[in-house]
Amino acid sequence: MNVIFDLETVSVGPKKDPHDFSPPGNYTKKESIDAWYESHGQEEVEKEFRRRALVPHKCQVVCWAIKLDDTDETVYRSHVTGDERALLLELESVLKKLHHSPHEITWVGANIRNFDLVILRQRAWKYGLDWLARSLSVPQTQIFDLIDVFTGSRGKDYLVGKDEMCKFFGIENEDDVDGSQVQDLFDAGEYDKIVDHCVHDVEKEYELYQKMN
Repeated sequence: MNVIFDLETVSVGPKKDPHDFSPPGNYTKKESIDAWYESHGQEEVEKEFRRRALVPHKCQVVCWAIKLDDTDETVYRSHVTGDERALLLELESVLKKLHHSPHEITWVGANIRNFDLVILRQRAWKYGLDWLARSLSVPQTQIFDLIDVFTGSRGKDYLVGKDEMCKFFGIENEDDVDGSQVQDLFDAGEYDKIVDHCVHDVEKEYELYQKMN
């Protein structure tokens, strides 16, 4: 069973103090250092906070969406919630209903090998979700990373984004939200837009998979 998968993450936890960051080494005078903290300190705080959404063990999963590579047009989706365990339990339950064996799942997605599956594996361990953990213990041949396949590399040298691949293949992108906006949408409580974005990503990944497979 090929599962096209995508999830959305946000940053969580307290923000650092501006003085946890250091100005450039050429700032030596107290007045220039104070001026740097005044003009750049809060910017550094925000940059560090938002980067957590891209660090698997520091981010929080807020929703997911999957589609099967078959004639079923259904996209299964979760709601946005702050309860990670409930989200992952729901995913495990859906996958169990769709297929009885966790070892027959092939995972498909963009940067899924180094991001999405790493996050899923860590959460499966953390929350004791044995069935889900077993479904993630698959050979590399059961991971179809769209970016790896498109570029012919598992490194970062030729890393491209989903939008670039869609543009290359002429796949229309009608989503007016990109990943960089998810944090702001979450903070604003616009959860439906986050789910719609996640579903849209899965649908585009499905089209990309059809082109490359």
